[in-house]
Amino acid sequence: MLGATWSNFKERKLDIKLGLPIIASSIVMAPVGAWVGHFIPTQTLLFVFIGFLFFSGSAMIFFKSSKYENQYRKNRPVAGPLGVGILAGFVSGLLGVGGGGIISPLMIIQGFSPKKVATVTAFSVPFSSFSAFITYAAIGSVSVKILIFAGLAAWAGGYLGTKVMQRRMKAQSVKQLLGAILILIGIKFLWSMT
Repeated sequence: MLGATWSNFKERKLDIKLGLPIIASSIVMAPVGAWVGHFIPTQTLLFVFIGFLFFSGSAMIFFKSSKYENQYRKNRPVAGPLGVGILAGFVSGLLGVGGGGIISPLMIIQGFSPKKVATVTAFSVPFSSFSAFITYAAIGSVSVKILIFAGLAAWAGGYLGTKVMQRRMKAQSVKQLLGAILILIGIKFLWSMT
């Protein structure tokens, strides 16, 4: 997400003010989610995670936000993004994920253009992720080897993916692709449990 954000920032596609309420609330809630997750059985968390993936993917594919199809909303409400950040931060900490699968569909439902939502999500997710990471590290649940290799691959993928999205894809295509990827990941996890 940092790679994607750097690309968005350089191309002046990022609205920092819209992301700030999400960041502030998610930073606070991610450690709470991580702490709660420490007391929930792994199998239960896995089922919640799969449900989260299917919800997010379906919302991306099937929800229509035609009113703001090709524009960014002029207003920057605080309450909506703040609520999104609270939920995303808690889920991020609880499941050990970035929270983007919550931020993106809920922002699209509020009427923001999918391309703009993608930039705000990429900007917001590292903050909640890092907040949750500190909690998990304090608990002793972090693999340094996975962190290094996955982090480098994610940086490169985020940077290149953002370049392709901004220059070659329509907003609706971005939304549907993100939704399909989330559903495929959910199917993969379900398959691995059988």
